[in-house]
Amino acid sequence: MSKKLEHGRYSIELHADCIVICELIGTFNKEGVAAWILEMHSTIETIKEKPFGLLIDVRHYAGATEDALEAADSFHQWLGNSMLVCQAHVISSPTLYSISISRLPSLKLHEVKSFLRIDEACAWIVEKLKKQNNIV
Repeated sequence: MSKKLEHGRYSIELHADCIVICELIGTFNKEGVAAWILEMHSTIETIKEKPFGLLIDVRHYAGATEDALEAADSFHQWLGNSMLVCQAHVISSPTLYSISISRLPSLKLHEVKSFLRIDEACAWIVEKLKKQNNIV
């Protein structure tokens, strides 16, 4: 009987070939974040030559271990070399969000804005992408 090492769940989808939408659910450990990063790399690889936006829904996110946050920070550093235009984070807890964000210094490399509603986050990304290249 094998024991599952990954903690935390996620979903990732590509919308309109220019917005990567992901949802993070639960508490993440390093293995859970590594699995998320691997799938994010694969998704972004399909659009790497085009400007894109990233929407991260963290309304059901409950935190992460220190080594998971370090891995996530490395991923956001990698995004700095991509065609990422902006990131919208949909949150439910400003306190938990502030704590997590403070552990991801590489987010300062990106234009990031938090929202309480997905529709507002999507609209903001679309506007940023339109200003970037008239692509949406």
